[in-house]
Amino acid sequence: MLEIQKGSTNVDFTDMVLHNKNFDSYNFKEASFYGANLSGTSFENACLIATRFGNAKLVKSILKNSIARCAYFGEADLTKANLTNADLRFAFFQKANLSGADLKYAQLENANLEGADLTNADLTGAKMHGINLARAIGIGTKANEIEEAQRILNILDAGFGSLDMKKWHSNLTTRSIAGWIVSELREPAQKASLICPTLAQYFCEPKEQVVMEKLRLVAAGELSVFPD
Repeated sequence: MLEIQKGSTNVDFTDMVLHNKNFDSYNFKEASFYGANLSGTSFENACLIATRFGNAKLVKSILKNSIARCAYFGEADLTKANLTNADLRFAFFQKANLSGADLKYAQLENANLEGADLTNADLTGAKMHGINLARAIGIGTKANEIEEAQRILNILDAGFGSLDMKKWHSNLTTRSIAGWIVSELREPAQKASLICPTLAQYFCEPKEQVVMEKLRLVAAGELSVFPD
């Protein structure tokens, strides 16, 4: 029976079957899980700096609160994975399947998601400065985002509605920014985060003035997570 130590740094688990394991708080810095079956496996609070998960199966895996800076997830299957509050700065997700993945409050600054599938993912509160979303699937475009921001800004500036960041929907004419983006859903954040990802990190911002400033920048095309 394979015994894996908590400090298994720079070791090779390539193509191993390790699904439904508990690796919470383990140190797998610079380890390789390339092609491994890790479905349902938990890496909560784990150190995954520069760890290699290329082509790995991580369906419904848990990487919540993990430190995965510069980790490699190229072509990995992260369907419905939980990456809440994970540190994913400079991580590589090219052509990875992130459909249904929970990325709320994740640090995605300078991460590479080129060609990744984000269908039904949740980017609420995620930090995305410098992110690469070129050819990403299941997410809007800069043009769509500008159009949506302009639509909302016109409503608010004309006095036909108001902004209240305390609730998704206070009433039909008073809503949070996510509520204005997606008015038909009781819990709009997940869907709204894919329509306007630049604004997604401000969905829980309590200060309406800050949100309005960002909304105006997005509407003017001066602030965007999308490549030009």
